[in-house]
Amino acid sequence: LLVTDFGNSISRVMQVASDIKYAQAMVARTLQNEGEFDEPVSVITHWKKKRGKKNSEIFFTALPTRIYRQYLDRIEGHDDIVFMTGIFAVLGNLIQKIAPEDPVAVVFRHERFADLVIGKKNQFFFATQCVAFDTQNKQIDTLWETISREIENAVRENSINLKQLVCLNWIDTANDIPETSFPEITRYVFESEPITHEGNIFHVSFTRAV
Repeated sequence: LLVTDFGNSISRVMQVASDIKYAQAMVARTLQNEGEFDEPVSVITHWKKKRGKKNSEIFFTALPTRIYRQYLDRIEGHDDIVFMTGIFAVLGNLIQKIAPEDPVAVVFRHERFADLVIGKKNQFFFATQCVAFDTQNKQIDTLWETISREIENAVRENSINLKQLVCLNWIDTANDIPETSFPEITRYVFESEPITHEGNIFHVSFTRAV
């Protein structure tokens, strides 16, 4: 099992003016028109939903086609059968599993990155990746502030009532839980399991989520 962040990728929830079967192609065109990519784009769909006759919502990860092909070549050339999935697919699936009638936010922090998805059963509202300059405490504090602002904006723009913030950690991140602008949001770290890495034991919740 290869779980990857797909280098040079972006993940979003987007509404497109297209029939649902053409949503991926419309996303690729939109991202190129917006200047996100200046080369052919591959779009990996995590979820999509029809909105009326001419609109669709789609939760996706997009990356340059040449990089996506490098990933495919890597797993096709492997001695074993390898199943490949993206980090945002894992976060989205976790929401579908634990979820809820009410929206929930899931944050996965690793190194100087934090991946955020907000959704509920059969519906996604927001997805993004936040990045700090480095892993010093001051920068990580700033990273959590950025996450809080993203959550606040998503809640306001989608007019949703967010109940839970679920935090996932990796071998290089502590069980820290961010403060948010919403005291009514329950914040907790997802259940972890012991993982051995380079002779050391780490308690990691992301692998449990996978």
